[in-house]
Amino acid sequence: ISDIPRYDVKGELIPQGKFDSDAHTIALWHFDELHGAKVFRDSSDYGYDLTAMNDAEIGPFAVNKYSKLAVIWANIKIK
Repeated sequence: ISDIPRYDVKGELIPQGKFDSDAHTIALWHFDELHGAKVFRDSSDYGYDLTAMNDAEIGPFAVNKYSKLAVIWANIKIK
């Protein structure tokens, strides 16, 4: 999640490696934790880590809706 547009791409964007955090990065997850991880670390300076949960209604994996992610999205929507 960034506070500026990153790409003007017509077609498919295929990254050549991991994205790097910079001054415009609000949150950045690589999702490269070990299998079975329950916490996904934010690589930005803000520390918006995501916590996984299991819920039969949602499926085998979902991001905890009560964690900081909802707050991040709400703050971005307000801007």
